[in-house]
Amino acid sequence: MVRVVWELWRARGLGAVVGWAVTATSHGQHRSARRYRAWLKRRSRAPLRAEGSLAIVASTLGVADPSTYVAALASAAANADARLLLVADPETIAAVRLREGGRLSFREAAVLSLDSLAQAIRCQESDFIAVLGPGCLPGEIPVPAPVVGKVLYYGDEDCIDSAGRRSRPFFKPSFSPDLLCASNYLETCAVLSRELAADLPEDARIRDFHSLALILAERAERICRLDAIVAHRLLNNAGEPLAAATPGVPAYLPAYLRGRYGADADVAAAQGGLPWRCEFGRRRTRVSVILPTRDRLDLLRPCVEGVFATNSGDFEVILLDNDSEQPETLAWFEEAQARWDRLRVLPAPGRFNWSRLNNIGVAAADGDVFVFLNNDTLPRSDEWLARLADVAMRPDAGAVGALLLYGNGRIQHAGVVIGYGGCSDHVYRGAPLDADEHMFVSPHLPRNVAAVTGACMAISRRTLEAIGPFDEAYPVAGNDVEICVRAMVKGYLNVYLPDVVLVHLESQTRGRRDPAADVERLEAFLAEHCPEDPYYNPNLWMASLYPSIPLWGERPGRAP
Repeated sequence: MVRVVWELWRARGLGAVVGWAVTATSHGQHRSARRYRAWLKRRSRAPLRAEGSLAIVASTLGVADPSTYVAALASAAANADARLLLVADPETIAAVRLREGGRLSFREAAVLSLDSLAQAIRCQESDFIAVLGPGCLPGEIPVPAPVVGKVLYYGDEDCIDSAGRRSRPFFKPSFSPDLLCASNYLETCAVLSRELAADLPEDARIRDFHSLALILAERAERICRLDAIVAHRLLNNAGEPLAAATPGVPAYLPAYLRGRYGADADVAAAQGGLPWRCEFGRRRTRVSVILPTRDRLDLLRPCVEGVFATNSGDFEVILLDNDSEQPETLAWFEEAQARWDRLRVLPAPGRFNWSRLNNIGVAAADGDVFVFLNNDTLPRSDEWLARLADVAMRPDAGAVGALLLYGNGRIQHAGVVIGYGGCSDHVYRGAPLDADEHMFVSPHLPRNVAAVTGACMAISRRTLEAIGPFDEAYPVAGNDVEICVRAMVKGYLNVYLPDVVLVHLESQTRGRRDPAADVERLEAFLAEHCPEDPYYNPNLWMASLYPSIPLWGERPGRAP
């Protein structure tokens, strides 16, 4: 620990040491149910006002212990302002009526399925219909004013046991299409406007709740996050959810991908720890790897060798030589160009300016996708250039980034969050890769982010032409965040891919401290264009890189 503190102090100063201490403390308490319940008590919340009418629809689908679940639903119905409708088979409904009286409304389904649930949803006449996932109870559902159009709402969630003790919160980002393709994070409670509910297809043959979420997302005109814990997963006596997640690829996912990205999009076998992965059919894309360097052959040579060893597709490597002087480096340049006919070394003299060097590389490259790469990275995935390019070539894609690890295997980059440290930083920085039970999205899942690091960043030529080149007013730091936010503001999705893995030795060539001028410029830019990160939850603490509720006080959330 002393060594960690010393290295942080030397590289980044006192602020980094304090940040590390807060992050370590937050990680050590991330499973503390007592701490979470204390946070719930001290939250200052405005009273939830129902501005429209609400119907809550639940079913016993996928629930291992229906009697326990229905009893909990009946108790929730007694305390709820909204009408709570249970969709179940006739036998279950008859037993519930005898035991629970009139606290629940019922809809019989001769064959209980998601299609019968969808039929019940379509028939509701309330302004909004909240659809509970398997084994879930309603939480705080702030009912908006009635809206015109097909709108889908969702919110945060936690778990609750039979004694009413709450634990395991999950604070969600704003709508993330890439996350929804990998994980049904809308499952616990989706709130539909009446028009969206009426638009549920009658012949969809919905096979699973994840497919239902994809169908709703596909048909919704707007998708909004409610700043409230809208649902609780009910736990059994063993402390496990009453309904387990459904394994396997959601049945509707291939159709969803084809409808959004074209006929070549599909679902592929799992890689890199993912349950499955989405591919978009851009397999013949030419990639230009743009790699600025200045001497440090001990870093550059294994980096370049790793690029060629782990990729076999159509790519080129352009080295931007920023005044290398050492004879062994210059000799290796000649040797490398003779060894690999797809490698070029371009002189790029002058004071170091990462943005300018990358812009020079883009001007000289002929690829459809540019992969901007630091010379202190070591690839750990096969065919990772093709994977980056496949996503970057999507018409909605901005910048695409990778999972970067320190040499000790801990996380260095799993997406950038705007607001950390008053500016921006990497979420999960320093966390162990096998950490679990996250309050936020697991770093093992792809998701949309406000920004990714320029240490490994892919952008298509088409997107770069639309958003413009790197801003050369940022010579050292902030240039990657600036271009990502610029892409996001223009409507592009920045994507984090955890199945593309590299080791990053982090700024070994130029040192680690960020110039104050770059930081100040970036802070002013973010204050104007991205004052709060839409892909990070407003309840999570900006003082800790490990996603955590505040150790004291609370962070006020955005309005829904």
